[in-house]
Amino acid sequence: MPEEFFESGNKIIDWSVIKTYQEEGTISGLLMALLESDKLLNFMLADMGYPGPTIYHKIKSAKERFTNLPGLMKALEIKERVFSRYEEKVTAREVELAVKEYKQAIIDLSSNSDVSPPSLWERMKAYIDYNYVSQPKNLKNLIIYFLIFFIVIFVLDGTHLGQAIIHSIASYFARFISIIIVIALIILALFITVIGFVVFLERRKEG
Repeated sequence: MPEEFFESGNKIIDWSVIKTYQEEGTISGLLMALLESDKLLNFMLADMGYPGPTIYHKIKSAKERFTNLPGLMKALEIKERVFSRYEEKVTAREVELAVKEYKQAIIDLSSNSDVSPPSLWERMKAYIDYNYVSQPKNLKNLIIYFLIFFIVIFVLDGTHLGQAIIHSIASYFARFISIIIVIALIILALFITVIGFVVFLERRKEG
């Protein structure tokens, strides 16, 4: 946790780090305030359970929580122009507005009255959306592994060697393995069912 952003011992946001840079009255100070705001927002999104390798993926997962998503995306664009596309010029006013939008997004995430922390369903939906809806290859691989697992079990059970192996294992761990396999299959089946249902709803919404 970046301790400099929070008051000691709790998660109340301490704006002094960002405010100090803003009050310098220089473009370099404003740029540092923008960079620190980006760091704080990225940390909060990850800490709340929104998945993704970049802040863009996390914001997409949490888009319903922001009161001004277009403004936030504009702020991210300004940050990219400054720190990724160095040849592009930005004005001090643009950076000030970007910092303002970041601050509003941070307030949106930290608000306990207007927006509650993400529920288990929201976290699971965000995880599925990132890993399976936006990356259907992962869903395909999951189904393939699931089918291979069943095929291996049936093949082993249909051969003398397989039966001997299964009997040998079962003689030591019969009850334990049976319970674990049943639980694992139930969980896996439920997980695939939920993923399929969420993917169906998302694609239906997009259509």
